[in-house]
Amino acid sequence: MLGFSKAIGKNYAIDFIFLHKLRDFKDGITFLNFDMDLDLYEGDHNPQFDFLFCIFNYTLIEINLYNVNHVSSSSTSEVEAV
Repeated sequence: MLGFSKAIGKNYAIDFIFLHKLRDFKDGITFLNFDMDLDLYEGDHNPQFDFLFCIFNYTLIEINLYNVNHVSSSSTSEVEAV
């Protein structure tokens, strides 16, 4: 897996992940998964933009742009792992 995070200004950060293996073929196959969403609601979670493209159990590219002031506890552990 190749990945890195970068701060964008004072309030935003971006994460990039390339070539991440999701699971083994014996566990199942993700043939094609494309997901792109923009979530701006700040009420109970972090506003963010996500882009994900997976094919044959590998994430080819994942991009996550988010407001660091609204990071949830689960997002924080993902950022630290990269």
